[in-house]
Amino acid sequence: MLGKLIKNEFVQRGKQVALIFCAILGMSLVTALLWIIEPYVISNFFGFFLGLVTTMYGIGIVAAAVGLLMLAIGDFGKRLFKDQGYLTHTLPVKTSSIIFARMVFDVVLIIAMAVIFPIAISIAWRDFTAIGEMFKGIGELITSLSGGALETSIVVMDLILALGAVLLSSLQSLWMFNAAYAIGHSFNTAKKAMSVAAYMIMTVVSGMVMYFFGWFMSETGLDEVVVKGLDSSLHPEVSLMVLLIFTCVITAVGVAIFAVITSFVCKKRLNLE
Repeated sequence: MLGKLIKNEFVQRGKQVALIFCAILGMSLVTALLWIIEPYVISNFFGFFLGLVTTMYGIGIVAAAVGLLMLAIGDFGKRLFKDQGYLTHTLPVKTSSIIFARMVFDVVLIIAMAVIFPIAISIAWRDFTAIGEMFKGIGELITSLSGGALETSIVVMDLILALGAVLLSSLQSLWMFNAAYAIGHSFNTAKKAMSVAAYMIMTVVSGMVMYFFGWFMSETGLDEVVVKGLDSSLHPEVSLMVLLIFTCVITAVGVAIFAVITSFVCKKRLNLE
């Protein structure tokens, strides 16, 4: 049944996301074509039009990124707490399975955004050197970190952990919104206000956790191990791995906590609009 839930998420949410991605790539192609023909068009109006299109493209890219995240949050509220919630919560499945299925799609969404947006911008600017520089930088990082006696596979693991930390941090931010939304809608009145209050409280708590994390690193001397390790030529990839593992663990715990909060509210304190 979990497989069907995941498939349903991709069917229900994938269409809208795919349309937005197609629109972004289409806008990039149009912008690129306009810049290609610009030298051959002798018109002051065309120059003004091209500048306007480029400005609108920049605004559109930012709006699309924000819109995709807002779409995820809006769909969460619509399908779990509004009219569709009556159908969603009558499914013969656990609430945790519904939450997990949504999270799987969110992971794919974040990865897709990280891949498609750089490609779209590179197309619009007709310049893929940014992507090339990124891969060049990764190669140089691997070269510098593998200067010790350890195998390159450990360095590659560091890079995988770094990407995992970014992914988990993005997922944590998204599900903090979802958890706050769920908490707010567990009240009978002032749902939006309570959602905002819940988000602010969770933000403060998250900040305190990160502060404690920094204090723990300092008290145990792990920060010195990491800093000195990165500054040394011995095995800096090991020190980096320690820091990345801690970061991944903390963010993963954060994602799990917000998912559990959301699941608990949906199961015990459900209050549909």
